Amino acid sequence: MNLSPMVLQQLVKELAPQVTRRLIREAFLTNNNTLYLNLGETGHLCCSAHPTRSYLSLLDPVEKPLQEQPHWLTHHILKSGIVEIAHIPSERIVQFTLNKRDRLGTETQYKLVCELIGRHANVILVDATNNNILGALRHVRAKQSHVRVILPGR
Repeated sequence: MNLSPMVLQQLVKELAPQVTRRLIREAFLTNNNTLYLNLGETGHLCCSAHPTRSYLSLLDPVEKPLQEQPHWLTHHILKSGIVEIAHIPSERIVQFTLNKRDRLGTETQYKLVCELIGRHANVILVDATNNNILGALRHVRAKQSHVRVILPGR
């Protein structure tokens, strides 16, 4: 089901008090298209980039799979705090602002962009300071799209 921008805006208003100022305790992929963020007693925030059924929802806790997780997920998202959730006006895009503090106390800010746009749906992690892509659920190479390439480091 594709969400309209107005429905997505209402969803973000409902999710905001439940997910802001929460620590991401676990982050994992259940398959190549779905990202789960464990927010403790709040539940799991699920961001799906499936080509036919992209969605964003808050679910009861689910079991973590025993598969290897990508580096960008475990290194950048794990133990980050959700500072803000925002809906891009007139778009089907939701952006989470994440803060992470390393062992030395240095804070790093990230943007987790959930694009819920049908077959082009994607979840992209971006470094907020220089707008470099750190990771994405679905990589888009130059052969696939000459308009927008989604690869780490771009």
